[in-house]
Amino acid sequence: MPWECGTHKDKTGSQGKVPIWEKCNDKCIRPVPGRGDWEQLLLVPSTGSYTVKTSTPEVTVPVGAAADLYCEYSADFGEPRVEWKFRDLQGSLTLVYYNKKITANYEGRVAFSPRALHFKETLATDSGQYMCDVNKQDGSQTGSVTVKLVVQVPPAVPQASVPTSVTTGSSVQLKCVESQGYPRPTYRWYRDQVLMPEKPAGSPTFRNSSYSLQPSTGLLTFDPVSRSDAGEYMCEAVNGVGEPVKSSPPIRMEVYDTNVGGIVAGVIVALIILAFLGVSVWFAYRKGYLGRKYHRLLPFPPVSERCLGLAAWVF
Repeated sequence: MPWECGTHKDKTGSQGKVPIWEKCNDKCIRPVPGRGDWEQLLLVPSTGSYTVKTSTPEVTVPVGAAADLYCEYSADFGEPRVEWKFRDLQGSLTLVYYNKKITANYEGRVAFSPRALHFKETLATDSGQYMCDVNKQDGSQTGSVTVKLVVQVPPAVPQASVPTSVTTGSSVQLKCVESQGYPRPTYRWYRDQVLMPEKPAGSPTFRNSSYSLQPSTGLLTFDPVSRSDAGEYMCEAVNGVGEPVKSSPPIRMEVYDTNVGGIVAGVIVALIILAFLGVSVWFAYRKGYLGRKYHRLLPFPPVSERCLGLAAWVF
């Protein structure tokens, strides 16, 4: 039962509680004006508090370790009904301890005591908020407290998304993604094995680049991209748990003044279409599907065996 500081007259209720000035050997004392000494006050039990609190508002453990979440309530609850609920990082709510037993999802891994929840082993999915609800048996009094559990998980190998060919003057985005680490990692980028600063203007190596870097999302944006931005890129995830982890292998981004890749692709597609049309006309002519009258209307002579061989040689 909690105790508060009061005067002798607290016993009869004729005088209210007084402030606690000092604590000395578990006694409540205060200075006496004009006397230069101390007056001892009585410690009296408080009534009607019905408090619920915790000595562990936030618990941080590495993945796989044990964890204890405490839920402490005042004695005036008697033998209350206690329930534990869990809200995960996505906001879903589940029961952990209900109707005087551990629920199936936690059975064998979590144990209950009247004033604590004991994890024998923590999983990455255990991170979130745990609510301890305390209810007096007759339902007249309730109280609740929340404990945050952080299960630390080192980051996995991040996945880097880098375009291999871009055109000068365009806007280009490079992405870095990692989904396992907790707390959520921040990201860094490297070009040709050199760490890229968040603000390129202050770096002799990157001051000619026009890029923005968002460490929280892993997004690297060039706007516009220039020839000097060409190079091999990789990203790194770090969350303070274990060692930082880099993507692998590096991906090279080439920057061209014109869209050479697009031009080459267009030429190849055009040649394939022409070859297909030529073979189709030759086949129709050989089979007699095209009469001589239709043949005279063609803007070019029928494709000969030599032309077909040339098309086959080109492709």
